[in-house]
Amino acid sequence: VEGVLFKVLRYQFERKSEIFRDMFSLLQGTQDAEGNKDENPIKLEGVSATEFRHLLKVLYPPPISNDSASFDITDEEWKSILKLATLWRFLEIRKLAIGKLTNCPSMQTVEKILLGRKYFIADWIKSAYSQLVIQTQTPSIADLDRLGCFASVRILCLREE
Repeated sequence: VEGVLFKVLRYQFERKSEIFRDMFSLLQGTQDAEGNKDENPIKLEGVSATEFRHLLKVLYPPPISNDSASFDITDEEWKSILKLATLWRFLEIRKLAIGKLTNCPSMQTVEKILLGRKYFIADWIKSAYSQLVIQTQTPSIADLDRLGCFASVRILCLREE
């Protein structure tokens, strides 16, 4: 990922993602297959090494210890985890990330709509649009711009009603 070689056991990838399970079944058979040697790794495009590290925190949590801080995952890390879990169909991890982020106090209403659209989370979209319609403060021009013309007009019309 981004030129960084990650050496991880493939078990969790095969077990929790149908995408990786199918990919690994296609790569079996030859010694020179991708991922069998450091010189021929599986290249994951379109993601950052940092995002991949965040996913690994969930796939391979540290052993139980007295240091509870080692289990901390920030809201921003959960967003990265949601991105990759959706992309690679880690369904259990996706559900976990959605649960962690649903009541995230740092996530603004418009961001929840945008992430909901991007990662197909209908509940977020519905609740956030409702919140924009009923809140007393008019949404900012910047927020309306981020949502797009059609959504902005609908929100403003519903607020008028």
